[in-house]
Amino acid sequence: MDNEQIVEWVGYIAPLGIMSLSIPLDIRRREILLIPTVAGVAAGAVYVIFTNEGTSPGAFFFYFLASAAPGIFLMLLAVATKGKVGCGDGIIVLMTGVWTGFLIVQLSLMAALILVLIIGLSMRRKEVPFVPFLAAGYVVALLFENFC
Repeated sequence: MDNEQIVEWVGYIAPLGIMSLSIPLDIRRREILLIPTVAGVAAGAVYVIFTNEGTSPGAFFFYFLASAAPGIFLMLLAVATKGKVGCGDGIIVLMTGVWTGFLIVQLSLMAALILVLIIGLSMRRKEVPFVPFLAAGYVVALLFENFC
């Protein structure tokens, strides 16, 4: 594996590691670890800037806007539903999008929604922690992106 591939895999693994920190807390109390997740957003922005040197500022702006849109949408949905959808889930999705880009964050969100639907219906529960499903959906998206 050369250095470029290692840097690419760091960009794939870092969001999963940050997400994994919040899984136990989300299961127990429906919360995330805010500081590591927000730090992950900043680290993802730095990672993208340094791995895409020479890209125009307009392209970076569009990349960040498109990549952050699903997370921003979930945060707005949290406000609109008065907390029925967690704002922390939106921050996790925002962090994932900044690190990985629009396609992978969309694939992971879609896979997570399918998984949570299946599990939620089979368990007949109205509330389930979403971060574990986001992590599983992210792994599905990475496998799809890299091996299909």
